[in-house]
Amino acid sequence: MLSRREALAVCRARRFILLFLSPSDPAILESFPNEEIYHVDLFALTRALVDIESTTPSEGRVSEFLYQHLAPMANRFGGKLERMPVESGRENIFVSFGAPVVTLSTHMDTVPPFFASSEDET
Repeated sequence: MLSRREALAVCRARRFILLFLSPSDPAILESFPNEEIYHVDLFALTRALVDIESTTPSEGRVSEFLYQHLAPMANRFGGKLERMPVESGRENIFVSFGAPVVTLSTHMDTVPPFFASSEDET
């Protein structure tokens, strides 16, 4: 298994860097020029996705959100972003950066009932 630093070196060699790092990882960031780094706040992104009502067949809003969120990253790193219509109001989103080595495929729709995110008091 690769260490985090080794994995980043592989990404760098492939001329694509996508970092999902917390602000507490400054040591790794120091070795990469800013133009190679794309920051994502995973907690904010996850919460935004959870807060979009996306029960089947109502995932149109989450599809649009993902497309808008991925577009700047695809533009910055030479990616290709596609909408793949499934049926009226439903589509798949596919983003690639060169020939895919690994493809991640997930569902955008969720199981009813919808409820927004929340945090415990603790």
